[in-house]
Amino acid sequence: MSRTLLYTLLGCALLPLNALAEWDYPPSAQLAMYDAVEHRCGAFDPAVFRKEYEKMLMNFTDEERAGIAAIRQSAEYREVLSDANKELEEMIAAAGEDGAAIVCKRMIERF
Repeated sequence: MSRTLLYTLLGCALLPLNALAEWDYPPSAQLAMYDAVEHRCGAFDPAVFRKEYEKMLMNFTDEERAGIAAIRQSAEYREVLSDANKELEEMIAAAGEDGAAIVCKRMIERF
């Protein structure tokens, strides 16, 4: 199993198992997973996504926060983002009619 697929599965599927767990993803993976979900679901509840983005940034070091633009250009970020987008597309397709609303509602509830 590829590293990025593992990040996606852990980030999206296993989150409800322990909402208080501290998952130790590299900043590029965290940012990519957030960006993928925000891109697909941000319009459903923008306030939740702004709040989660701020919480995520608080866990980054000062160097990581200063280098977000560079992180978003890294190969790992692009790889995780691509895999996360594919996973979300599959989840939405599997959810049937109004799949985006169903999946996004679940994602927002997990936040």
